[in-house]
Parts: sequence; C-alpha cells; structure tokens
Amino acid sequence: VPIPEPKAGQVQIKVQFAGVNPIDWKLFSGGFHGTCPVTFPYTPGFDAAGTISAVGEGVTDFVVGDEVLVDIGLIETCTPEPAGFGPAGAFAEFAVVPADLVAKTKGIDMASAAALPLAGLTAYQALFTGAARDFAGKELGKLAAGQKLLILGGS
Repeated sequence: VPIPEPKAGQVQIKVQFAGVNPIDWKLFSGGFHGTCPVTFPYTPGFDAAGTISAVGEGVTDFVVGDEVLVDIGLIETCTPEPAGFGPAGAFAEFAVVPADLVAKTKGIDMASAAALPLAGLTAYQALFTGAARDFAGKELGKLAAGQKLLILGGS
C-alpha cells in the first residue's frame, strides 16, 4: 500500500500508537453499514498519536517532527471525497488527516495521547455542551465552576 501524501490543509502522521474504541469493532462487524458504509480498500482506526512526517500546502500550525494526537473522525472518513477525505487509517503506519483535527501532545506520552481523543471528546461533550436531556427533559451537561460532579468508576 503506498504511503498517503497530504493534500492542501492536511498533515501526514507517522503513527506510533493507535487507540481502539467501540466504534472500531462496530464498523468491523458491519453495525454502521447503513450510516457509514465502508468502501475498500479501507484502513480502520480513528484515534492515533505520532509524529508529523509531512505537511500539505497551507498548513502553518505544524512542522515535521511535531508530536501530535488526532481523532480522525467517523463521518469524515466514511464519506468519499470531495465531501470527506477518505479512509480513516489510524491503524496504519502513516495517516493523512486535516490539520484542524490534530493537536500537539504538549508532553503527554504517546501511549496516553492515543487513548485520549475520542474518550476525551465524549467526556467533554457530556460535561459541558448541554447536548443531553434527562428523563424529565432537563438539559444535562452544563457543568459550571462551583458545581459538584460525582464520577463513578473513574479509577
């Protein structure tokens, strides 16, 4: 398989670690085929940590050698170009992704960085976006300074 080259606005990441999430096995089993059909060839995986190995035209926030993490994204990768950008690829040696989906690790070790993107995003959305409702219809997920939060099983 040829190494993918970044297009304008994209970066190429030399993957060092990849995180495996429930969405990965759901795609493998065909559980999302109606929503996000996978076309072949397909390289699975969404969460990765590694090093920038090439940058596409117009990318200014990253340089070769930067240590980064990324949640490549389900809809973006299961949507053919030009709307999406093609197969995910976190389980490959190299992945090409839009630069705006990438963050520098800022000293987090690579193994931990690969485990963070989807789980971290899910936690953030649950705590701060107000995207959920309880059974009575009350908005959830608007945690603010001074409020208390109970985390069960957080060890």
